[in-house]
This record gives sequence, C-alpha cells and structure tokens, in this order.
Amino acid sequence: MGTFLGLKVYTKLFPKFMKKKIFYVLLFLVLYVGLIAQTTIYDHNLKRKLASFDLNNDGVFSLNEQTQEQQKYFNLVIGDAGDNLMPITGLFISFIVTASVYVISKILGYITNLIKDR
Repeated sequence: MGTFLGLKVYTKLFPKFMKKKIFYVLLFLVLYVGLIAQTTIYDHNLKRKLASFDLNNDGVFSLNEQTQEQQKYFNLVIGDAGDNLMPITGLFISFIVTASVYVISKILGYITNLIKDR
C-alpha cells in the first residue's frame, strides 16, 4: 500500500520537474558546493581548535602547551587531506548521487507507466 501511495505522490508532484535536465544540474551543483563547504568548515574548525592551545600566540607549541588533546587536534590537522582532495572527490560523489537519482526517477517513471496501463 505504501509503495502505491508513494507512486501516486511521485506521479502528481515530481515528473514535470524531474524530467527537466536543469533539476539534475542543480542537484549536482548543490551537492558539490555542499561537500566543499562542509569540508572547508570542518577544516577551519579543526585549525581554530588547534590554535586555541597556543597560549602565547607565537605559532609554535611549547612544552607547556602540548597536551593529549592538543596532540589529538594536531594529528587531525596535519593528517587531514580531505580539504585538499575534496574538489576532486566531490566531483565523483556528486556525479554518483546525481546519476543514482536520475536512474531511480527513470525506474519509478517506468513503473508508474506500467501501473497506468493496467
């Protein structure tokens, strides 16, 4: 019953917009920009948290500034390649998600046409 109701909602609300290619271009761009923004914000927060351990603001962590928590954030900042690789990786992730939505919408459209023909 739930699948049938989902198909009814799909046939009423989405086909006109999802048939347009602009929907998939917008989906790709929103996903890509969102991934880049999320990675940038995460990287900025890590660096800000690490900078909070630098008590004399000289850019170097002296022995009294080095703690377990500081070491944890230091390792996260220097070991994080995500902010550098996300522009490339984000292209692939956005493409895969957009292609999946496109294929699923085509399958749902095909199933809807089969149900209408009965």
